[in-house]
Amino acid sequence: MVDFPISSIPEFMLLYFSCLLSTAHGFAGPVGFLTTGYSFSMASQAAVSLLLHASSRPLLSFANLHLVIMLVYGLRIGIFLARRNHQACFKSEAEEIQTFFQGTGLVSKFFMWTVLSWLYVSICFPAFVDSKAPAAPGTPVQFWGAGIMVAGILLESLADAQKSASKQKTPGMFCSLGLYRWVRCPNYICDITFWIGNFTATMGRYNGWVDWTVSGLGLLAIVAILVQGTMELEKKHWRRYGRMPEFQKYARTVPVLLPFVPMYSTISEEERLAQVEAGAKKN
Repeated sequence: MVDFPISSIPEFMLLYFSCLLSTAHGFAGPVGFLTTGYSFSMASQAAVSLLLHASSRPLLSFANLHLVIMLVYGLRIGIFLARRNHQACFKSEAEEIQTFFQGTGLVSKFFMWTVLSWLYVSICFPAFVDSKAPAAPGTPVQFWGAGIMVAGILLESLADAQKSASKQKTPGMFCSLGLYRWVRCPNYICDITFWIGNFTATMGRYNGWVDWTVSGLGLLAIVAILVQGTMELEKKHWRRYGRMPEFQKYARTVPVLLPFVPMYSTISEEERLAQVEAGAKKN
């Protein structure tokens, strides 16, 4: 197997530079490094790869399909988050996030900016591997991976729309409609699904230990981040809604992350009680 070619390094660095540009607004508010910075980094990497290889392969190649799906993913989440930040029903949550990041110094911001940009390149790396591979028809496994990516986007879009509609109708209530009837954190499992699809869509194109290692570590990293995000979201839900009998019943009967899998919490009973108590003191 041929290792990561030296000729790919300039393109790799260009992708990193695109992530730096996409996340730079995080200096104004560090949450931007993690939210819109994340999503627009994925979109910018896809756009850069599409432009660089526009003349070297057929328009309808599988690699282009892979990158277009990545572009749509990044743009959809980024636009959704940017619009949500201006909605009245999100105001209290935005203030809570701002309070959490208050006091973040310039050195910490610079660290987040540079390290997270590297992380975003590694997460998106399978699409980069696909884009630099010789033009070839997609295999059934690769199309299966692309289909998983599309399913993740569609289901996450539906979950976001259902939660937004619920929050606008009843801002002080948790969402338990639509996909939320089957799983409490559908956004996170849809994101995990998308990234598993991204990894699968490059099967047969990985060419050497660098491709496999960076792509594998990127997948493990984003899955770990999303599981951690599920834990943090569960804490927030218990802090906000834990005193409601309706939520207590909902949390006992609806799985937290995987539908049809009877795992109802990612945090301990002690942590849940602590969050309920913290919510009571705040109110």
